[in-house]
Amino acid sequence: MKIVLFLFNGKEDDFFLKKRQEKGYKELYILAKKNGLKIYHTRIKEYNSQKKTFDKAQTFDTKTGWTIEKNITPDIVYDQSPLNISLEKKKTRTQITQEFTFVNDLLSNKLCTDKWLTYKTFKEFCPQTILVEKSDDIIKIQKIDAEKIILKPLFGLKGRGIEIQQKSKISPIEYPFIAQPFLKMDPIIGITKGQHDFRVLLANDEIFHAFVRTPSEGGYLANVSLGGACTVLFPEEVPENIQKVTKKVLQKLEKFTNKLFAIDFMIVKGKALIIELNSRPGLNLEESEKPHEKRIFTHIMNFFQKTLYDSKRN
Repeated sequence: MKIVLFLFNGKEDDFFLKKRQEKGYKELYILAKKNGLKIYHTRIKEYNSQKKTFDKAQTFDTKTGWTIEKNITPDIVYDQSPLNISLEKKKTRTQITQEFTFVNDLLSNKLCTDKWLTYKTFKEFCPQTILVEKSDDIIKIQKIDAEKIILKPLFGLKGRGIEIQQKSKISPIEYPFIAQPFLKMDPIIGITKGQHDFRVLLANDEIFHAFVRTPSEGGYLANVSLGGACTVLFPEEVPENIQKVTKKVLQKLEKFTNKLFAIDFMIVKGKALIIELNSRPGLNLEESEKPHEKRIFTHIMNFFQKTLYDSKRN
């Protein structure tokens, strides 16, 4: 049975999945086994560079439950670790990329995580963006054509640290960060009258899942972890304007192989604009996604199987 290993950063006392992750990952691990794959997860620090194995990794079995096994040699490593980690862990992670078939290589991970790099690469599909690295840069925000400004940590995730402020009264968040106009978004019929976050998930060049997140009542940030709602769409329901920009993004990412990632969009005046890219989309599904669990996870399994097949050919 082929082995897929999910690679996390993992704190010293944090090896097991968090309680909120267990159920979703458990179902994925069970389905994988039915498809001839065994999934483990582990921390970067478990890598043994001399043996070229991982000393310990956790998996799930319907008979034994969650168990830790030793000396794991994966066929595929799916990187779930943050871009910015300690230098020692970065060095170890680089070694891992050189020894195993790696999903989302480190350069594509940086492109998806660094919001300024994302903007520079896909500028024509993004809202106006200013990089603020120090206090002297704050004056640049006045160039943005909007009264309200959204400030985002350069490497932020899940809406953490984002603030919406008046341009005339900017109070900087932790440097470095980016500043963008707070834009009024178009309604999406049957889903939202305005603010939204339209996510498409891709396995290489194929959209296999999509959903729209909307803010809680009176809120601005469309993130479920912040109290928003999530409406699932089938790939064929993704609007044409988002599909067109997705194809353009894929053209620029053509040199990268083994891609499993997400693009978040907003629709403004009929135009699809990129909010951010995410090379580590969460696999712990929201409640509204649970009825689609088998379909979503099957696409992910097919992606891993194809990655294995392609790695053998090369």
